Amino acid sequence: MISKSLAIQVLNLALSTGGDYAEIYLEETTPESFMLENGHVESSSAPQSYGCGLRILNGFRTVYGYTSDLSAKSLLGLAKKLSASYSEERKITVETVKNERVKQHIHIIDHIRDVPVKEKIDYLKEISGIIAGVDPRIVRVQAGLASNYRKTEIYNAEGPVAHHYSNVQERSRIFMLAVAAGESGIETGFEAPGCSDGWSFFTKKIDYRAIARECGEKAIMMLTAKECPSGR
Repeated sequence: MISKSLAIQVLNLALSTGGDYAEIYLEETTPESFMLENGHVESSSAPQSYGCGLRILNGFRTVYGYTSDLSAKSLLGLAKKLSASYSEERKITVETVKNERVKQHIHIIDHIRDVPVKEKIDYLKEISGIIAGVDPRIVRVQAGLASNYRKTEIYNAEGPVAHHYSNVQERSRIFMLAVAAGESGIETGFEAPGCSDGWSFFTKKIDYRAIARECGEKAIMMLTAKECPSGR
């Protein structure tokens, strides 16, 4: 999200007044959601948020500040403002940045945010059609997809070599709601499989068609089920 050269400048300015540790934390999140009501797109959103936090330690003292402006002027201004909390001689000068490996427990090869919107909408329309086709007593169907893409980067230094860590996380969920109505009242069926994986989880790793049918069948089963017996 920022260059290594800018990170070195910010760290050095932060450490210019005697700090013995400085850390830059960067985060970018892109949540995305789609909602279909009876097969029609009801809502969609894809906001983006990002920002930077800067921390300087000196012994047992610490200062922290943050900004959503990732320009060089903003970050250097923040570093200068925070470093004014100390008034000692410089102890550390950062000279280079070393990339550190972060263990990836889940390797995502097809990020959901990279999938064309039409493909995701068509997927949800297929689910809606399967649920609605279970029984004519299903009067309302909702199908949705919610995902959150989160990228983080950290630059920290307590010596001439700064360390750089980066990581990407993606969490997603589809949800299905079937509402059935009849003489006995109104009942619902609901399913919501989720994962920390890519688009292939929803298209290949789970049987979404079977899950959609089960969602509709649950609503009908509840609608026709007998009342639980009362008494001791």
